[in-house]
Amino acid sequence: MGVDALLAMADIAIYEAKRKSGNGAVLLDGVLRERTRKERILISEITHGLDMGEFVPFLQPQIDLRTGGIAGFEVLARWRHPEQGLRLPSEFLLGLRDKDLRNMIDQNVRRAALSWFAQARQITPELANARIGINLGQKQITDRRLAAKLTAILRHTGLPAQAVSVEILENTLIDETNVQLRDNLQQLQDMGVCD
Repeated sequence: MGVDALLAMADIAIYEAKRKSGNGAVLLDGVLRERTRKERILISEITHGLDMGEFVPFLQPQIDLRTGGIAGFEVLARWRHPEQGLRLPSEFLLGLRDKDLRNMIDQNVRRAALSWFAQARQITPELANARIGINLGQKQITDRRLAAKLTAILRHTGLPAQAVSVEILENTLIDETNVQLRDNLQQLQDMGVCD
């Protein structure tokens, strides 16, 4: 076995040890090697999918029960995989440890959804008061660049901040003592995105 192969296996074992407890030993067995191989394939496919524009928003309408009209939309990410068809986030995000790729998927889907919504509001008067909800997870809601990223997308699309609402994912742990989280929520509220 060559030096490169040994270093790659050591890297896998170190990452797994950190993921489990932060210290200790990990046995690099066939199961761990197979999971790592599958993850590398997934990362390669996701990178290619991002380049090809395969990650798209699906918009779930939210209905106002009093009027029966559309109150807004929730943005849902989908992957139009060329061979496997339409894939749900649970099929490609749960095992993805690469946070940068997750953020790239979210940014691409968010930008496409807000662009569509800006155009739809211009040609559909019934959507004038509707809002589009974007989901944010733990890393995104505490990202110090959150407001700047959202502002850039709003500028690009021409969509007013008041037409966007932020929805925090159910599995997100909220640490009320997190200063960055409080700053982000305040910035979003100042923009008009959060009520």
